[in-house]
Amino acid sequence: MLDIKNYKLQKSQVTIIVLILIITALIVFGYFYLMKVSPISTMNFTSLEDQEMPTQKFVINGTDKEPLNKVLGVAADNDNKRVIVADSGNSRIGIFDANGKLIKYFGKPGKGDGDFNYPTSVAVSPDSDIYVVDFNNRRIQVFDQDGKLRFKISEENSGGGPFIPVVVTCDEEGNLYVSDIGKQQVRIFDSQGKPKGTIGQGGNQDGQISYANGLYVDNRNGWLYVADSNNGRVQVFTLAGKFLKKLDRNLGFALPRGIIYDNNHERLYVVDTLLHQVKVFGAGLKPIGVFGGQGNGAGQFSFPNAMAEDDRGNLYVADRENNRVVVYGY
Repeated sequence: MLDIKNYKLQKSQVTIIVLILIITALIVFGYFYLMKVSPISTMNFTSLEDQEMPTQKFVINGTDKEPLNKVLGVAADNDNKRVIVADSGNSRIGIFDANGKLIKYFGKPGKGDGDFNYPTSVAVSPDSDIYVVDFNNRRIQVFDQDGKLRFKISEENSGGGPFIPVVVTCDEEGNLYVSDIGKQQVRIFDSQGKPKGTIGQGGNQDGQISYANGLYVDNRNGWLYVADSNNGRVQVFTLAGKFLKKLDRNLGFALPRGIIYDNNHERLYVVDTLLHQVKVFGAGLKPIGVFGGQGNGAGQFSFPNAMAEDDRGNLYVADRENNRVVVYGY
């Protein structure tokens, strides 16, 4: 005779086992999707046009006693021939010379003036002021070129909260452009930190953004490039906030973050973090090449994040999991 109680127990056990298998499969898929490989089909950029790609020149690691850790941001101070680095894992800012030699660190972990809690982005104004996104403290701190605090932008004076900045850049007048994931907008402030306006709103339609992790101002054309990360695309706006065009996910973006436009070579560079590479677009924003690849050797990255350029033709890539900045050139 069928034991109803045992039958129900066995059926319940089978259901639990099936659920465990489904959850395990989802975890495994999510791990490989987010951390290892992306199932998104990527275009073979190198076959589209025979173009020279930049090659690695040297790396910036910090020092043996004070190495960099989890680098998320990098910027170039062209006037002083210096490289500014967000040493995120150490909650400090590093200043290096043009050859990658450490000049000084400033800041320490904390929440007081001049302290940091996981800085994620840096930018340099035309006057060599240093803008720092102090992510976990939900503020931007502005320093002079020597690392002395000038002022802060936080929820109290940003023009309305919540204020959760993640990345910052500036234009030739020193205006700040800030990706605020609290409002899913680009917030604009003048050189003294006064609110001036906003660009975009949350969403996935043209002109809308979702967790923008890269910004670049093209002063020559008066454009703002936005790495619209969670929408898997790059959008281009006027500095007044009008949507112009986009590079969509069908170009093979997994998670676009760092972004710069090189007017000298007429090239757009986009760091694709999950694919451990930099995608390169030429005239008319046509895909022309790619460099990088996963690893810790020469010409490789491990979850790269931000990107910068200097007036000497150097390209800087914040190579997060390799704890370094990789310097490229032609």
